Amino acid sequence: MMFKRIHKWVALIVFVQLLIWLISGFLLGKLDHTLASGRTTFTLTPQAEKAKAQPAYNIQALLRRYPETTEVKLVYLLGKPLYQLVFQKTLHSYQAANDLLIDAKTGKIFILNAQSASEIAMLSYKEQATVSDVEYLEPPIEELTREQNPVWRVSLTDSLNTSIFVRAKDAKIITHVNDETRWRDLLLMLHFMDYAQTGSFNNVIIQFFALATLLLSGTGFWWSIRLIFDHQIRFSWFSKLQSFKVNILKVNEDKVISARKDSSILSALSDNDINIPSICGGGGVCGSCRFSTSEDVEVLPADRQHLNQSLLEEGYRLACQHSVEEISEINIYKSFAKKRRDIS
Repeated sequence: MMFKRIHKWVALIVFVQLLIWLISGFLLGKLDHTLASGRTTFTLTPQAEKAKAQPAYNIQALLRRYPETTEVKLVYLLGKPLYQLVFQKTLHSYQAANDLLIDAKTGKIFILNAQSASEIAMLSYKEQATVSDVEYLEPPIEELTREQNPVWRVSLTDSLNTSIFVRAKDAKIITHVNDETRWRDLLLMLHFMDYAQTGSFNNVIIQFFALATLLLSGTGFWWSIRLIFDHQIRFSWFSKLQSFKVNILKVNEDKVISARKDSSILSALSDNDINIPSICGGGGVCGSCRFSTSEDVEVLPADRQHLNQSLLEEGYRLACQHSVEEISEINIYKSFAKKRRDIS
């Protein structure tokens, strides 16, 4: 019975997550992905400002100061020429970088402040809005789960509550995030089970879910084999009908009914308008679908779990666990039986 309990609890976990997966997938399909991407408000920073100033600081002197430099880029920021020193190149822009911005005229380190971050952010925004807040954030960043560098978040007062993220080390626009983006990210988190906010499909929780699904399959297969060996699953392509007698005690009423040999006694009674209690629906868990017989019927594990030795010796068994071909006559009690046609 331990495997049966494991199977049922794992099935519940898998069912809940699959339901979340289906609902989140459906809602993702209904989403406006263009709006959620932030592309509707994004525009490239104008490049005409490059001509406003020219670099003057000697680059050789700069390399002598920073001999660990692997690459030097000339960039323009708000009309000001800057050298971007790259000490270690990363495969992806969101990975932790060790870049440094140097004023190309004075040779001093350039630190991106809130005012400059706001100006850069507004250059990438093609609609009309005002800045409501500017905040410096260190990773981990809730709205940018993969970003490993510090950023400036510039919040705007538009209808979608847009936030523009500017990377602090290289002053580049990362993305525009709005309410539709946040809703999409929530759905993606649910869909890919990224509850730890790692920003990756290959996370620990989805690996656990895969193992749980494998465990569900394994225990289900094991349970099916057990049911076959216990003769609770039968192949019924050539199954014949068999009649048996049902004695309803205390009211001295009896009835002869017919059913397929491979049907469970519980199903046979139900198909012939005789109901006996079965809270679990025939799974052998509740132990309420009892009958008695004078015939020699095998005691199955579910019988032994729910019936004491005295009842077993008196011939009590569970109707959901035994088939029609095992018996020719059974006894049930009035408190256990109720005809469907009498129920109004």
